Amino acid sequence: MTQPAIASVPRIVVHDPEVHRDPIGVYGRLREESPLVRVLALGLPAKWALTRFADVRSMFADPRFAFTADSAVTPDVPPEGGAQIQATLVDHEGHKRLRSGMARTFTPQRAAEFRPRIESIVDALLDELPDRAEGGAVDLLRHFADPLPIDATAAFLGIPEADHVQWRGFPEPVGSGVPGRFAEVMPAILDRSRAAIAYRQAHPGEDVLSLLLAGDPKPAAADLEGFVWINIMASSTVSGLLASAFLALLTHPDQCAALRSGEAGAATAIDELVRWCGLHVLSTPRYAVADVEVHGVVIPRGSAVVGCIAAANRDPRVFAEPDRLWLARPLRAGSPPHLGFAHGPHGCAGNALGRVIIDVALTRVLQRFPELALAADPADLTYVDDPEAHRLAALPVTL
Repeated sequence: MTQPAIASVPRIVVHDPEVHRDPIGVYGRLREESPLVRVLALGLPAKWALTRFADVRSMFADPRFAFTADSAVTPDVPPEGGAQIQATLVDHEGHKRLRSGMARTFTPQRAAEFRPRIESIVDALLDELPDRAEGGAVDLLRHFADPLPIDATAAFLGIPEADHVQWRGFPEPVGSGVPGRFAEVMPAILDRSRAAIAYRQAHPGEDVLSLLLAGDPKPAAADLEGFVWINIMASSTVSGLLASAFLALLTHPDQCAALRSGEAGAATAIDELVRWCGLHVLSTPRYAVADVEVHGVVIPRGSAVVGCIAAANRDPRVFAEPDRLWLARPLRAGSPPHLGFAHGPHGCAGNALGRVIIDVALTRVLQRFPELALAADPADLTYVDDPEAHRLAALPVTL
């Protein structure tokens, strides 16, 4: 690789206030400038980032870019939790076992059959919303979007309902990035995981844990523990997506009306919302297992590579009028229709359940509260300081 080739690759600093304020716009401009950029973060090695849909999609399925221990574990992950993450997510046998278990149990059919239970969870949360109001407004993120996917996924797995409230408290410290907070809650996470497994061993049902425990061969204890808590932590990404989706609908009344009326079908509407305002800005890094040439630049072996999902999902080479929110947008030919659920061996295996959760949430909220409106200027809403995801810190609404 020549030095001029490296020098020609644009660079971006993830802590730049403009990137935090408008990551979709910033990365979108970079996408049109170059298909490959360098992502810089204070105190961390630079990463390569692919910005265009075709390149990101290809990288996600390319074995030359591997999901390694460095992908799965960040400095704040405690040793025991880190070992389980590596055992279930890194590209080796543990990951294959996890995916195999999810393929058998997180099926579209099972997710669809679980819809009535999700509806009951949604309705219970909505019943409580009016009492959560302060000064006439209620935080739809804190009191609805945050607890919903945790409760729904826990129920789907087979975790006793009495434990759901405690599970709600784990994602925030796990995802905070604050040193030590993950380690503080890890013993309780493992304790609740083991308790759920023991409960289903004694009281089998038709839930995911019961099916896995009845399988042959039975999963190893560590695998099953990791399966429980990693899936629940991962489900919390639906929280951020739901908050962004409601913000999108409330700031695009024509599209909200199309969803209410049925003009926009649920399946296409969900895909369009995931494409247009999905949570992820940058993917989890993969690592080059060999020197790989991309657009005339050699990415050296061992380099971290990410996909810029925020830019790829607005790529005009793939999507007509990419910056327009259009809930009735016909799905693009080919798979996947967008990269909001990633692609390849680390694509979101729980997306069928996630789709049902999102569908029920949108439908029930819009039905229950036809006068739902933002209680703040969109420009005044704040976002969590996370360079990899564009997450609202709160979503105040009036009912």
